[in-house]
Amino acid sequence: MVTIHPQLIEKDERTTNLDLSKYIPNINTYLNPRPTIYWLDFIGSVFATNLFIYISVKTTSFSPLQLIFIIAAAIFLYRSTGFIHEAVHVGKQISFFPIAFNILFGFVHKLPLYSYHPHKYHHHTKTYGTRNDPEYELLKGTARYLIFIPFFSQMAFPLLFLVRFGFFPILLPFIGKKGRNYVYRFASTAVLNLQFQRPLPDKKERTEWYQQDAACFFYNCIFFYFMASGYWPWKVLYVWYGITYLASLFNFYRTLSVHNYYSNFENTNFKQQILDTNTYEGSCVLGWLYPIGTRFHALHHLFPQIPYHNLAKMHRLVLSNLPDNHPYRETIVSSFISATERLPH
Repeated sequence: MVTIHPQLIEKDERTTNLDLSKYIPNINTYLNPRPTIYWLDFIGSVFATNLFIYISVKTTSFSPLQLIFIIAAAIFLYRSTGFIHEAVHVGKQISFFPIAFNILFGFVHKLPLYSYHPHKYHHHTKTYGTRNDPEYELLKGTARYLIFIPFFSQMAFPLLFLVRFGFFPILLPFIGKKGRNYVYRFASTAVLNLQFQRPLPDKKERTEWYQQDAACFFYNCIFFYFMASGYWPWKVLYVWYGITYLASLFNFYRTLSVHNYYSNFENTNFKQQILDTNTYEGSCVLGWLYPIGTRFHALHHLFPQIPYHNLAKMHRLVLSNLPDNHPYRETIVSSFISATERLPH
């Protein structure tokens, strides 16, 4: 029995063919990433993150000024985190970018690149919106989902990632093959859908997993050595926790509003997948609330290979050519509030 939200079926039935390619002349010119933009944006975001973390540690503990710097650091940490998405989608087209992501950011903040590789299931028609989609949950537009659940649930994420990638890798050689496989399937993926079970790794994936886990552990040893030796104050821990908690909270709200979560874990066709996705129009401030192109999320699902810096340009081009009844227009929302109003209640 199909239990997709009726509004999604209704939109599918009353909208026309999804095809966008005929409205985009020379689409291939938008597919190539510009490495300079990627490098400057990524390195600048990571540098700003580290700078504000340093200032936060140096500022008087629990003072209003420290809170301001912690919020600033969280904003840039949140933006830096978004590049894991780009490293997965277009990383192979930019020499050394995936490696740089791990060395400069992923290993430091316990978010190794391999933990995001199952993102591909979020784009497959057979798995999008199902229990095999790691980034899809049946979220609802109620007060507990919008306020209470994220504020409390996100408190655990920094500690879970710190333990899983910062300390646990040293135990992997001692828990047996079955234990390691369990860890890989259920505790090695950045997910929203807690029911997601990651497929077991092939030989190449297993090697990548061991190497990146070992690197996270190695980085962690260095940081704790610096604190234990007195070179860094122990307050670095609570500052890092506060910053990571806020960044996780920002990301949860972003995730909450980029889809409508109408699938009810049922298979959907490609047009329904797009109609279940939101596009944000508005000021450039939205570029920070929805960084690295996620404000044009429907367009990203239509063309996952388009680099984030071309999405706004393509969106404007598409709108200037689309007929009024094109399904893409159904994805446009004006604000976070209007997006959450679309969530099932």
